[in-house]
Amino acid sequence: MKHREVFDVRIDDLSQAELNEKLRSWFESFVKGRIIVTTNAEFLILARKVKVFQNQLNASDLSLPDSVSLRYAIAALTDSYLEHRHPGVDVLQTLAKLCSEQGRRLLLLGGASGAAQATAMKFIQSLPDLQVLAIDPGNVHFNDTTNVSRNIIEQIRQTNPDVVAVALGHGKQEAFMFQMKDLLPHVRIWIGVGGAFDMLSGQKKRAPRLIRKIGLEWVWRLMKEPRRWKRIMNASIVFPFTVALSTLRSHRFLKALTRVFPEVYRQLKGL
Repeated sequence: MKHREVFDVRIDDLSQAELNEKLRSWFESFVKGRIIVTTNAEFLILARKVKVFQNQLNASDLSLPDSVSLRYAIAALTDSYLEHRHPGVDVLQTLAKLCSEQGRRLLLLGGASGAAQATAMKFIQSLPDLQVLAIDPGNVHFNDTTNVSRNIIEQIRQTNPDVVAVALGHGKQEAFMFQMKDLLPHVRIWIGVGGAFDMLSGQKKRAPRLIRKIGLEWVWRLMKEPRRWKRIMNASIVFPFTVALSTLRSHRFLKALTRVFPEVYRQLKGL
């Protein structure tokens, strides 16, 4: 497994086979409380402002690249390339399949109203042997740490999950996982999945593969959810501008251009 870095945040670059092998080894290991973050452009913008969040990303056991924009940013800002990408939706599906194969229990927590429950039903339809449960934690307040009711903690404890997928939005879900892993040490793997339940449940349609591959998923989200324009602009406008500005400050803007355009071509070629 290779490691990249963008704005002082570690990005783990590993193939699907390497990821599968690592996840299987975690199920068999005595070490528990592993944390997976699915890092995207929004994460990196927030990490530049909030040191605690940056530290949490770097303290994770796996920091997986979720968005195509990280591929371009790494090419622009470093002398390395990002070879693999793992969207949170896909990683959750991989974990669900592994849980089904190994008789492990998966808990889905958070998301929009009813999304976790609907996702659990979808998983059961495709993976009949999967032990999957869903919890709606309600409104989880967040400052530097999350404020979780004892009732929610007890619900998680009673379900006795091996894997917990947390959909509370970036920043909040990472703080939640780091707080809960010490309170609930029996959980083997925690993963932050953002809006994965919305897409897997069918409440929100995922962008077509072509749009995802070329990195224009933000256009799809803007059309579907115009009220989220501020967040979408952070990922699609603020982040690229921040990357470009950084290359200018480090006197590698022209070099960045010669590295990014071939990456765009390779991305398109792989469609």
